[in-house]
Amino acid sequence: MCIDTKSQTIYVFGGRILIKPRTANSNQSATTEDTYSGFFCYHCPSNTWRQLYRNIPLCVGHVMLLHETRRNLYILGGQSRDHPQYVTHPQHVTDISVYNVDTDTVETVKENNQVNVPQDGHTQRATIDSELNEIYLYKGQNRNEDEELSNSFWIYDIDTCKWSSLYKSSGDQRLLADPTEPCPRYAHQLVYDHIRKVHYLFAGNPGRSGGHKMRLDDFWMLRLKRFTVDDIRQTCKYMIRKQRFIELSRLDPVEALPYLQKDLAEVVNHDSPDEREEFQALVSLLFRQSPQLADGEASSLRDSVSLSDISRERIQVGWHSFLHHYGLDLACSAFA
Repeated sequence: MCIDTKSQTIYVFGGRILIKPRTANSNQSATTEDTYSGFFCYHCPSNTWRQLYRNIPLCVGHVMLLHETRRNLYILGGQSRDHPQYVTHPQHVTDISVYNVDTDTVETVKENNQVNVPQDGHTQRATIDSELNEIYLYKGQNRNEDEELSNSFWIYDIDTCKWSSLYKSSGDQRLLADPTEPCPRYAHQLVYDHIRKVHYLFAGNPGRSGGHKMRLDDFWMLRLKRFTVDDIRQTCKYMIRKQRFIELSRLDPVEALPYLQKDLAEVVNHDSPDEREEFQALVSLLFRQSPQLADGEASSLRDSVSLSDISRERIQVGWHSFLHHYGLDLACSAFA
């Protein structure tokens, strides 16, 4: 279910019908299979219901989002008995149905055999950013309950029709006194502040064995940090100068030392643990014996090199990472 504030209309799609229709001469249900509801809209000012497009495969466990600019409803995920491969059990819906609320038309976006797509999950949550044309999907437990419970965060690019997996964690953060990220869960709540570009995650079921009644009460904030043009320019400079240093360390280690301390150090992102560790490891290249370096010069070179000489004051400690051109910055807020 979602609401269009512009037209003051609520849209409802699919879902399992709990009260099944009965036969005329019996109190028995007309069918033993699960039946799904249709596609309806409720106009708040006139207090009226209306049935909409009938040719979208009905499903359960899906998500529906409204793109306020393009006036499109995106229906994705879930399970459907209308699936072409349906035999005895509902099949996971991988295609995305796009319904335009103004023109009353529908379009189906096919998966096209994409390998990197999210699997169907219990109580998966999704949000949309109409300015960036992106759909965000956060899920915990897959329909295959034999798999380990894990967190995963996905982005769907509406313009390119491509999924990207940004984050997955199956570590036991739930066992830590001060976790740095949410523990795996399902049946949680996820909302999105499209102005500040921030997600908020609350509560859920941790899925612990023997603890089906256990519920979480933690509150998390998620902000995506993207590479800017300056970040890409800085990365390119670092890669070029790193290669230059590697070549200098083979040909002239004495000349390579000031190049490392000045030219290469000034383009290193010391806020990135991976890049910082890689930069520090480059020092070892200077200690490799070179045919052009005498023993005395090598000893003098070792004495002159220390990590404090290589801009250590620029290193900042903090959890930060970039995954698939995106970074995840998780901050936790606790309520007493």
